[in-house]
Amino acid sequence: MAYTAPTTHVAGETLPAADYNVIVNDVIDLRSYQNRYVRTYFTTANFNLNSTTIAAWKSGGELDLTLSATAGDVISFTIDVYAGSETPTIFADFATIVSGTNQSFFGAGVTSPAGGLSSMVFPGSIEVFKGATAFKTLVSGDISSGNVTVRPVYRTSTATNRTIVATTNQPLIVYMRNLGPVTT
Repeated sequence: MAYTAPTTHVAGETLPAADYNVIVNDVIDLRSYQNRYVRTYFTTANFNLNSTTIAAWKSGGELDLTLSATAGDVISFTIDVYAGSETPTIFADFATIVSGTNQSFFGAGVTSPAGGLSSMVFPGSIEVFKGATAFKTLVSGDISSGNVTVRPVYRTSTATNRTIVATTNQPLIVYMRNLGPVTT
């Protein structure tokens, strides 16, 4: 719920229930803020992307992020990554995950011939440093048990390895933030 400025009252005046509820909801909203942001660093070792079909960046779920959410919330998902200069182009996107399965994509999905998010295409044969953020308004199908889980997904143009650098000095970082419900 977005912050709503309460009506001003004077000392000794009875506080109407509607104004009290506004104040209570604002306090709940402010206190819940710490539960709206999550990030992870992957620094264990470089790894390769080489799947020509949609796949998770890390098959063990190490880059999956989960937050409390409801339908109508807007989430942002950011990745900060360095890719080596090998030949294949990487087409990347972010997907909501329900029961371990890609539920919906932030962009067009990464189906053939291209797809994904334009800001998440890594052209082949050049080193690429990329930080990209995408936003998505959640629908009920994106939510499982009051949570949303998001995973970076990709496919490559060929089945050749493309190195993703993930070291202490150059970590792969992913962030997710729940910005709350859509308001007009």
